[in-house]
Amino acid sequence: MGTPARHGKKRKTSATPVKSAPSSARKARKVFEQLSIDQFVPKQVGTRVLSCGEGEQLGHPGRNVTRKPRAIDTFDDGTKFVQVAAGGVHSLLLTTEGAVFSCGINEKGTVPVHGLEAEGSTDRFSEIVFSPEIKRLGKIVQVTAGASFSAALTEKGSEFKDTQGEVNVHEMLKDIQKKPVVVIRHKSRQKWHIVKIAAGENHLAMLSTDGELLTFGEGSMGQLGRSTRTEHIRSKFMVDQSGTSLILRVLEKHQFIRFVNVWANGFWTIARAEDGRLFACGLNNFGQLGVTATPANEKKTGRSRGRRSDSDQQRKEKNRDQQGADTSTTNSFKQSSESMEICKK
Repeated sequence: MGTPARHGKKRKTSATPVKSAPSSARKARKVFEQLSIDQFVPKQVGTRVLSCGEGEQLGHPGRNVTRKPRAIDTFDDGTKFVQVAAGGVHSLLLTTEGAVFSCGINEKGTVPVHGLEAEGSTDRFSEIVFSPEIKRLGKIVQVTAGASFSAALTEKGSEFKDTQGEVNVHEMLKDIQKKPVVVIRHKSRQKWHIVKIAAGENHLAMLSTDGELLTFGEGSMGQLGRSTRTEHIRSKFMVDQSGTSLILRVLEKHQFIRFVNVWANGFWTIARAEDGRLFACGLNNFGQLGVTATPANEKKTGRSRGRRSDSDQQRKEKNRDQQGADTSTTNSFKQSSESMEICKK
């Protein structure tokens, strides 16, 4: 017979109590769900394309000015469109069949259609005939256009361009001005590939299946998210068909941030992280990045020095004009109160 409990208290059972998890235990890292091209491929189909404005890129033969949207009537009945892209002096149309049509000024290869000479122009949309090498990469599912270049993405995740402005060093960059050239080539049995492309004035931003950002092109305004100190042609223009040298890694708390969408325009790039935050880099002279630039003389201490006299304020504004890169551009793609992060959900 067991010993009775003292003072009316029940004796503890011999069952082993469940231990609570130690407070120092690491939280399980959320597994990133890979992105797919299908998430970004245009879904809506149209049977008419309208344009307005001024220039041969409108696609209205014999009419270079129209003050209201006017339907382009040079296509066969039954042609279906999924995407339109407007560049600086040229336009692109993508059909459901993966055909790409272009018109406008052929500035350094922006309109690589048959019969159009270099620096010539056309106000009629014509189909771009691609080489057998590019056709083997798959059907074209996305197009985008910058000031003087066009880019396209195939269903296999390969990305190519048809011009890159004034470049006269690397052979690949020379070829881009003459014909469409593959920038990132998708290899067979390779799960990693590009799922979305976005064009700025003279740069290109890309998003991979793994949530990585890739940037390519001219980056003097910080739009590539890299240091402007990289002046070597291979570093500045990032020529590498594997895509490895193009990856822009954003480190936060010893982990690389993964992104789920990207946009580009003008001289800036914006991307949305998987947790909903938006990051941006590039020219911010009109506040288009959504952040307030910190004056150069305040960055050292991270706080204001207080109210300045009129002469000091004038001197500050003069220095700001002379050092625009310090206050109106963001050159690195990272989270910072004075640079990249512009929104939190």
